[in-house]
Amino acid sequence: MRKRWWFFIVVLIALSAGIYAGFKLLYYLPPPASQDFAGRGELIFLPGPVYKSDVSLEEALKKRRSVRDYANQPVTLQELGQLLWAAQGITDEERGLRTAPSSFALYPVKVYVMAENVEGLSPGFYGYFPERHALTALDAHNYKNQIFLAVKQPAIRRGAVLLVIAGRYEEMKEKMGKGEDKEKLAEFCVHAEAGHIAQNIYLQAVSLGLGTVSIGGFDDAEVKKILSLDENEDIFYIMPVGRLKE
Repeated sequence: MRKRWWFFIVVLIALSAGIYAGFKLLYYLPPPASQDFAGRGELIFLPGPVYKSDVSLEEALKKRRSVRDYANQPVTLQELGQLLWAAQGITDEERGLRTAPSSFALYPVKVYVMAENVEGLSPGFYGYFPERHALTALDAHNYKNQIFLAVKQPAIRRGAVLLVIAGRYEEMKEKMGKGEDKEKLAEFCVHAEAGHIAQNIYLQAVSLGLGTVSIGGFDDAEVKKILSLDENEDIFYIMPVGRLKE
């Protein structure tokens, strides 16, 4: 009789462990890879990110400012890679989680790079591929002057590189469900994610001795046309980045 009880207890424990493991797998299922960038162009792998610096988080918060004027000097590929990792880099390989939070871990926001003056990188338009910590070459043209004419802010022209933060609402709206209130909540979640990403870039720029500013006032349709972005993709910020003037 005692053996039967032990048998039932072992079976119950095994079933519980299996149910827990299955629930954990479903709950923490990694988000899909950035298919928008997969196979679209040559992959340019970035230097690995650094996880420690001489600037504390508290110091970076204290020094964070919007900087609109920069030295006429290049940024390095290491610095660009570090900024992109801070924006959307993978911090949990198993679950695909990133540096910036995203509702339901859907990650509908992407970061594009308009490079002009980056050591070791040809001028052009790129997409950041977080899962590979790499850039995908999308267009060899440098559209910075055209973007400046559309945005009309001098910081665009002065930056060594532009980080373009854009995203879609469809997947978040589908996840939230139908109804006007839920659609508004879905849009808020996407906007909040863009804000998280922008703040990460600000703080990382301080740590690197660089300057940036988040620009949100521009003709979205015109910039999308210049960069040939999909009509369902909205641009939330353009962030010029450059070296600080002494």
